[in-house]
Amino acid sequence: MRGRLTNGAKMRQGEMILGYRLEACVDDGGQADVWRATHEGLARTIAIKALKAAYRSNAQAILRLKQEARLLSRLKHQNILSAENFIEEPPAILMEYMAGGSLRDKLPSGGFSKEIAWAIFSALLDGVQAIHE
Repeated sequence: MRGRLTNGAKMRQGEMILGYRLEACVDDGGQADVWRATHEGLARTIAIKALKAAYRSNAQAILRLKQEARLLSRLKHQNILSAENFIEEPPAILMEYMAGGSLRDKLPSGGFSKEIAWAIFSALLDGVQAIHE
């Protein structure tokens, strides 16, 4: 499936991809950005993880993103976001959106207490175990 952007175009707030309006870039990664987007007709919010323009012609980056989408689409676990679709242009995963920010956003200046750190670590391990089953 194709969105609306061309290979070299930078994604911008307000643009449309498959009926979803890009609302805000919620994470700026090394090779990909994650956008919060809402479907115009369904009023449904999702996350769109799209390769940055500089990586959209990189076959290995596209392959890794496709592999991630395939894996996430098969996994059903409370600690793993699910992928709903993959689009070719721009290369992107349409996935479940979790409001509330990242773990990094929640990290207090003094770090987490041992109890909270253990709870987070335990939840992460549950997700990792599900990936390997």
